[in-house]
Amino acid sequence: MAVNSGGVYFILFGVYSFVSDPNSAILLDIVNELFFTNITHEQILEFIETWKTHLLSLMASGQTFMMWYQSIRVKMRNADKEGFVKFINEEIGNII
Repeated sequence: MAVNSGGVYFILFGVYSFVSDPNSAILLDIVNELFFTNITHEQILEFIETWKTHLLSLMASGQTFMMWYQSIRVKMRNADKEGFVKFINEEIGNII
């Protein structure tokens, strides 16, 4: 997973700051006229805020999973085990 949460946040912050700029209202008016839509600044900002939270949560979960998987692979290599599922079952058996 090459994209991390910080990168996604930086991109979304850049888009948010561009859209919230009053000078982008002219561009939004042109887009509304061109595509016969009625999109407002508030709708765009609300959409970005909503999805920013979801995307950051998804990226953080993905990074956590990748770190866990890497840790398990190192343990497997040290224990000289081949089967991932079998190793996970043994680890769970040790915990329980």
